[in-house]
Amino acid sequence: QLLSFASRFAQFGGSTVIVVFFVLMSGGAASAIRAGAMAVLAMYARLSGRLFIAVRALAVVAAVMVAWNPYILAFDPSFQLSALATLGLVLLTPHIAVRLGFMSERFGIREIIASTISTQIAVLPLLLYQNGNLSIVSLPANLLALIPVPFAMFASFIAAAGGMLFGSYAVVLALPAYVLLSYIIRVAQFFASFPYASVSVPAFSPWFMFAAYGVLIVAVWMLEKRKSRVQDPAISVDR
Repeated sequence: QLLSFASRFAQFGGSTVIVVFFVLMSGGAASAIRAGAMAVLAMYARLSGRLFIAVRALAVVAAVMVAWNPYILAFDPSFQLSALATLGLVLLTPHIAVRLGFMSERFGIREIIASTISTQIAVLPLLLYQNGNLSIVSLPANLLALIPVPFAMFASFIAAAGGMLFGSYAVVLALPAYVLLSYIIRVAQFFASFPYASVSVPAFSPWFMFAAYGVLIVAVWMLEKRKSRVQDPAISVDR
């Protein structure tokens, strides 16, 4: 929105610089690079008038990253969890949101809840396999922590830019970021302090994890098939 007055080339260039800045500010983790690359592709598609399909963009970005460094596929949990969470967000959120029709759409509450449940489902088998901890409070903790995240990211960008321009005098500019990030940390600490915040799950074979994702893939396929039948009644009549 800040670059809406500029040409498309300037908008894309400026937005790309901002995305790269965020990626570098986060330490250049594989998950941040994946998110940044997908954001750049989405901006290019919007400015060029092309169709952006998130699943295809994720597949392309993940394939390029794995081709560049194959080790992240097996030894980088941040990349694995980030890719799975994005996949769950894209494929499961629409189906779960439909089933949350009783919840209000104000402030994006229904969308936040649906996206949180979707990402939790997508990463759960891998999380259980990696650390063996099943969080009981992850859903409410994520719901409360997710709401201020976009504002915290913007405030952090302002704080970082102010720090580079004004040095120690930018402390005032960093105050909103400090407040929002402190809130997110306090939410995590509050729920983590519960006596039974998580349950330990015994170690299991990776084949059980693959089987769980197989079941999830079949479930998504069936949901998509049912959705296509509802959208096109002629299909269900012919069948």
